[in-house]
Order: sequence, then structure tokens, then C-alpha cells
Amino acid sequence: MKRFFAISGLMMAAIAALSGCNKEIDVQVSEDNFSVVASLDANTKTTNSGMSTFWAENDAITVFYSEAAGSYTSAGKFTLSDGAGSKLGTFTTSTAPELTSSKYDWYAIYPSGVKSPASADADGGYTYVGDTRGLKQSEYASKNALCGSACPMYAVTKGVSKSATPSFAFKQIASVIEVNVVNKTGKSLVVTSVELDETESGQDIVGSYYIDFTGNEPVFTGSEGYVKTVSGANITSPAELGAADTAKVYLVVRPYAHDASKAFTLNIAGSVDGKAGNAVVKLYPTAAQGVFSAGKIKKVTANVTSMELANVSSVTDAVAAQDNDDVVVENAIVAALTSRGFVITDGSSNVYVYQNSAPTVALGDKVRVTAKKTTYYGLPELTSPSVTVISSGNSIPRTKLIDITGSIDSYSSSTADYVTVTGPLTKSGSTYVVTPEGAQTFKASASNPHSSIDLASAVEKNVTMTGYFNTIHNGNKYVQIIVTDLQVNEQPGPGPDPVFNGTTVTVNMKEYFDSHGYATGTVYANIDLSSAVRMSTTGNPNCGAFFSSGDDWRLYQNQNGNVIISVAKGCTLYSVKFTYGTSNGGALFDSSNNKLESDAEFETGGTSVEFTVGNTGDATNGQVRIKAVEVKYTGSGTLDPISGPTETETKITLANNKSVYIGETVELGATVNVNATITYESEDTSIATVDANGVVTGVSAGQVKVYARVAANPGVYTADERYCNVTVSEKPVAQTGTWKATALSQIADGAEFVLVSNVDGSYYAISNDKSTGTAPSAVAVSVSGQNLASAPASNLVWKMKKVSGGYNFLKGDDTEKWLYTTKSNNGLRVGTGESNLFIFDSALGYLKVNDTEVDRYIGVYNKQDWRGYKLTNDAVAANISNQTFTFYVKQ
Repeated sequence: MKRFFAISGLMMAAIAALSGCNKEIDVQVSEDNFSVVASLDANTKTTNSGMSTFWAENDAITVFYSEAAGSYTSAGKFTLSDGAGSKLGTFTTSTAPELTSSKYDWYAIYPSGVKSPASADADGGYTYVGDTRGLKQSEYASKNALCGSACPMYAVTKGVSKSATPSFAFKQIASVIEVNVVNKTGKSLVVTSVELDETESGQDIVGSYYIDFTGNEPVFTGSEGYVKTVSGANITSPAELGAADTAKVYLVVRPYAHDASKAFTLNIAGSVDGKAGNAVVKLYPTAAQGVFSAGKIKKVTANVTSMELANVSSVTDAVAAQDNDDVVVENAIVAALTSRGFVITDGSSNVYVYQNSAPTVALGDKVRVTAKKTTYYGLPELTSPSVTVISSGNSIPRTKLIDITGSIDSYSSSTADYVTVTGPLTKSGSTYVVTPEGAQTFKASASNPHSSIDLASAVEKNVTMTGYFNTIHNGNKYVQIIVTDLQVNEQPGPGPDPVFNGTTVTVNMKEYFDSHGYATGTVYANIDLSSAVRMSTTGNPNCGAFFSSGDDWRLYQNQNGNVIISVAKGCTLYSVKFTYGTSNGGALFDSSNNKLESDAEFETGGTSVEFTVGNTGDATNGQVRIKAVEVKYTGSGTLDPISGPTETETKITLANNKSVYIGETVELGATVNVNATITYESEDTSIATVDANGVVTGVSAGQVKVYARVAANPGVYTADERYCNVTVSEKPVAQTGTWKATALSQIADGAEFVLVSNVDGSYYAISNDKSTGTAPSAVAVSVSGQNLASAPASNLVWKMKKVSGGYNFLKGDDTEKWLYTTKSNNGLRVGTGESNLFIFDSALGYLKVNDTEVDRYIGVYNKQDWRGYKLTNDAVAANISNQTFTFYVKQ
């Protein structure tokens, strides 16, 4: 019979002894037990201190059982149900196996995720030993990073009666090296990182491994076939060390024996008397000293007598360095702050330091910055910085102040100039914008403003904004400024518009089309905005199509898109204003090739004016999406009727794609613009049938064309035919359990998850039930706090596969298929395509995947499906912009 299992876990540390000496530099080794203490963290163990181990909330182990040697069966994932904060924990599962033999051997591993305790095949799963990206310590002698995947544990208990509850005593799988860096320089020493480099000896010391722990000792097999030779740790809050002071730094490694004929190399980075540098310490332990055992901390002492100081650059030198060069800037002053970094200056030049987090420095701090020189939007920048504050409260030297108010349309620079601009301050979304009087092309916006700059209270006032030039954003034509000062001017802004004595026609496109009963997706080349005003397009074949999804009337650059505003005889145009959105860099241009901004009033004359769709970049497929029109004219008159049989030509409106489950129905919703009967036909009735009213019933899994037709009737209308691709699939199975928001980096290999995008406050998950011919659906879900409001259907569940350099997203019920991209904007697919390595771009906040030529960023398109778009002018394409993403993991 099946039983509900409860497993008690007692954590115990393996104890071993190490001793010996070295040849050249003093190395001290001593005995010390090693175990883990865990805080009550929601996801994993994060605190290590003392000599006891405590379980934390939501800890999970994987359990296996065996009734015959060499035959191991997984009992699945067991989650802590009782004992958080104590040494004893009870782990439970609701899917325990049926046991038939009298006795069993039991095996367990923490963290969970390994699928087989004795196999390194493709189905074996793996676990991490050490963090290949480098561990982080908050300060010297801190062990709080030595948990989670860095230090896995295992347990074995044999000969347990099937009626008894297995009890485990866990042992450490990893070994820890405590490096005691002793200051022998005679000066002030700061240690920021320590790296053990076994490249010379070729030792396999950290990485991801298949671990067979069914024998007396765990057996390691590298999951990717690589030999990992470097283990490192960084100190996030390093302190100054006086003479003979010690910095304790902890490195996690797999148990191994160092090759005594090779050097044991430690790379130590830091600074001496404020000057950045590094030291290479080579140790030569004997064969006995070089054995690093599981569950043991071995202490090693490395004396640092000097450091090779790095080449120090001025800010000007750093700006002039080659991209990806490592630079060290000394004695620079913090001149401006943003929400993600800060500007440094030495009075001769300025540069932005990008931290991707709130800065830990203050204005006037003198700092040393070690970083990589990069270029962002054409401007030099320092990234991945290590920052040390040398002193505080210093005066800030400013470079020459440049007033760009009158030259903002032509302003550009390759350095972070100190600039100022004057004009009315407005707010668009979360962006604060200054528009100088007379500005046509550019506006000035505050770039990631720091909280100490009060922009909100100055909105709708005339201001002078001063700060550092950060970039020109090509998509919106903004000169972005890192603000240091905002002055509200007493003088008023521009006065009111002169009084217009004529007729104003204002039309909202959604309201217009709704009131006329026009069908979405249909082309309307001529629209009478009033009895005297007409809006037309001569582009083809899709120019003038209305889309209710965007509430707009669309024009396309690559289809000779244009828009003509004309008035009746007896009338004269005064001005035209369009409210419009864009895609792919599209924009409206007048006859002199000047760009017409959205909501900008264009003064004109005569009875008609024409605008064309162009592009603000190099693309040729720009779109303009007109949402509203305002036309001012004088005089009176009535438009002539439009010639031609426009309303006697048949146009069937039909969705391109529909989905239905087997045994359920969906309406095609076809309409026709003439008085005619639509007939329907399914291409394959074994997949789906359709009745006379256009109601489709799913029969079996597959895809089928369902046609909508109108018969020919000369003299009234012509024949027309359209079809809808209908996808029929099995109805997803409802899942169970709680699904909690989890950081991508914290998702365990093999874990089930749901990827959700927040689009304007609505939540859409990505489905896995499409294939190589259709983009994954955007399925609406509900969120409650940090959890999904209800368990998702199976077609929304994916499985995580961590690979070198990123992630693969496996289809939940089919690990032979996964999410990948093709070389097209809607080419996100599920199948066996090769372009399936996903990376999270933290700067843009989007997942990206390379299609072998360009990176594509994925998101929800039009609240209907998920697609992959390449960058448009270095920004996420408008089709999927302004989205945030959350991973929900089954608990």
C-alpha cells in the first residue's frame, strides 16, 4: 500500500584531521569541524556560522530508495514540513511510492534536484559544488556564503524496515579552504578578493557534477565534461588591515588532492595604502597537506609582503581607454548620483560609473574605482566597478558648463559634458522632460534621477536643469541628463496660443470606428472626419487598416504610407495635429522632410496637406499608428462623395488564428461588409468540424484551415474567401500546489516554473503547447502577492535546465522540446531549434536569446502571444516595451 512519508533529518559534520608544512611561505593548517547554520530564508540556506546545522523554511531534499544493489528509484522531492530553525527536520511528500519488500536502503541529497544518485547520464541531474561565478563574503571571517548549492550534503541509511520512517544523518559533500591573508607589507592593506587557481596543476575543484553517493564516498563526474580550475571569493565590505592583521577568506571546493609537484596558486586582489594592485602567492604543500576532505575546513596562511600596483588612470585616461580595458581611477570625486550609479570627475573630464544598483557613495566622496571601460549609446562608461571611498565631504570640481538651451537640436557629444538647459518641465509616464522654446527635434530628460533631486514639485514650471550629459536616446530624441541641480525660474513659460476663430474637428480613432461599426483589421483608405474634413491614404495594400487592439489607424513605410488631410470647397486649412504611436522607428514627415512629432500642431494652408511615413533610423519598415486627429479650418462647405465601388467589393473579416481543445468549441466570428451569407468549410474534419454559424468543434490534436466564403453574385459583389488556422489540442491538466515568485538565478536545475509578464497591470504566462509553426500563447493568469492566485494548467509549466552561459526552458511534459527563436520578429517557437540559450539582460530587464545573427528580446505582443524582437535604436521594440517578468516556482 502507499504511505505518506515523513523523514527526520539530523545534520552532522564529517570530521577529519589535516597537518603539515610548506616549502617557501609559511602555511599553517589545523583541525576544525565544518557544518552549516541556516537562517529562515524563504528559498535556500544563506547563513553559515557555528558548529551546528539548522533547517530553514522550504528546504527540500531529493530522496531515493533501493531494494537491490545497483537498483535505485527516486521517491521525489521532499519538503520541510516541521522543524524550521532546529537541528531536526521532518520532510514530507504526498506522492510516496508503494513499497513491497521488507527492507530498503535510503539515500538523500540537499539541495533537491538530482534525479539519480548513481548515474551521470542525461537523466541524472547534477548539483553544484562551489559557485563558479565566485562567492561573496560580507566581511573578513564571514562564513555566510558557504551554503546552498555551494556546499551540498548527502545522507545514507540502510536496512530500514518498510514500516519504519527513514532517519538521515547528513554529511558535507564539499570541502572549504580558509585562506588567512596576513599583512606583511608594513602598510595599510585591503583585500577585496582571493582566487585559488589550479590551472597549473589541472585540478578539478569547482563546478556542476553528477554525484554518486551510494558507496562509501561520493564519486564526482563533471556534468559538462569540463575541468574547473578556479575557485574565488569576493569581499563586499573590505576593511583596512594593519601590520600583521589577517583577512580570512573562504573558498568552497570539491574534495580533491592537490598535485604536490605543482604550485598551489592564490591570486589576491586589493590595495596598499589606497593604491590598487594584486599579489600572486604560490604555495607548495606536501602530498599530505594538499588533501582537501569533505566536511572539513583547512586553514592556509598566505603572507602578503607586497602588491604589484595597477596602472592608475585619470578620468581623461579612463575615457580614452579601449572598450573592455580594465582601468583604475584614483582620487576622483563623486559629482552626481542616479538610481543605478554615479558620475566621477577630476575637473578635467567626467564619466558615468554604472553599478546597476543604488549607489553606496555620496556626493563629494573621493573614490578609487576599478572597472571596465565600455561604451553605451556612444558614450564612455565604467561598468562592473569595485569602489573604495578614500575620504568624504570634498568640494566637487566642475568642468566647463555648456548651455544647450538654444542648440539642443544640434547638440551631441562623446563625453559626459557638464550641461544646462532651460524650459518648461513636464512629466510623461515616469520620465521628466524639459522642452526649450523653439526645440523641434530634441528634448532634455532626466536620466535615472536620484531621489534627492525633487523633480515632481517643479512639473508645469519653467526650470533650469543642470547636470551631466548621459546619452542621446535615438528612439525618442531625448538628450538625457544626470541631474545635479534644478532651479525653478520666476519668469513664466510660453504664453497661451493665439485665439483661433474657425472650426476645430477632433476625432479619437477608437471612438470613431466603434461608432461606425467598422471591423478591426479592415482597410479604410478614406475616412470622413466630418462633413467637411477627410483623411485619406494612397498607400497599399494595408495602409489605412484599423486595429482595435491598438485603437489606431495604421500606415506603413514599406508600402508607400502617407496620409492626406483635405477639406471641402470653400474651406481653408489652418493646422493639423496627429496623436500617434510608432514602431520600427517610423515617423510622420512633412513635404520638406521635417519630422512631425506626435501632438505637435502643424500650421498649413490650402485645401489639402500630405504627410509621408519615414524613419528616424536606417530601417525601411517603420509604422505610424494614428490614435487621434485634430484639424482646424476656416470657411464652410461639404465634401464631394468618394468615387468608385468601395462599398460594393466584398471584404470578409476573419481572425488569422484560433485555438480550441478537443471536445470544446470556439466561434470564428467572421463578418462581411455586404448583405451576404458566409459559408464555412473545414479542410480536415478529422481534426475539427465547423457548423453553418462558424462554430468550430475540436476533434483531434492538430492544425487545420477553416474557410469562410461568400459566393459570387455579379453586379452586387464579387466572390471572396479567407481562412483561419485552427489549432486543436488536448485540454491541459490542472496543476496543484503553491507557485511562488523566485529570482531566475535561484531556480534549481530541473525545477518547474511559470514565466509571467506584467503588461499594464495584467499578467500573461507563456504557454508550451504551441509548436514550430505558431508563437506561444499569452495566457491570462492572476497573481496574489508573491504567488500565483491559483495553480496553473500544465500547458503553462516549463522545466529549468541550467547550462553554461545561461538557461534552457524545457517544455513541461516533454524534455525533448524547448523554447527557441527563429530569425523573425514573431519567431518564438517550441521544438528542437538550436537557438535556445536564454540570458537575462539586467540593464534592460528582459530575457534575450540569440538567433545566430542578432539578440532577440522576448515579451508579450498585443496581449495575444509571446514574440522575440531585436533592439530598435538600442531599446526594446515598442511591440513588447514596458513589461516586467516574474518566474513562479512550484513549492
